[in-house]
Amino acid sequence: MPFFRARQPDGESQWVLELAKAKNRPRLDSFATAQESRAQFMANCKPFDLAPIEMAAIVDHRIADATGNHKMLVRDYRPRALMDGRVAPALVYLHGGGWVVG
Repeated sequence: MPFFRARQPDGESQWVLELAKAKNRPRLDSFATAQESRAQFMANCKPFDLAPIEMAAIVDHRIADATGNHKMLVRDYRPRALMDGRVAPALVYLHGGGWVVG
């Protein structure tokens, strides 16, 4: 049994996905070189060039799988604005590449 259920993106996330689709930009894996992919990635990010969020803590943890035999490294980013103990939504990003583009 999974420990979480996938949900539909919220309104703001859905807007970003629709904007990306409407721009009809090429897929990052369609370029001949990593440099070309990086350049396109940076161009794609430009409209969202916002000030970084100040982090109060960045902590690495290891979480065991259901068998307890394997441990996955996770990184917990805690924005300063959420250090008062409030419960906040979480984003789970499962990296599946070689950190080539961005």
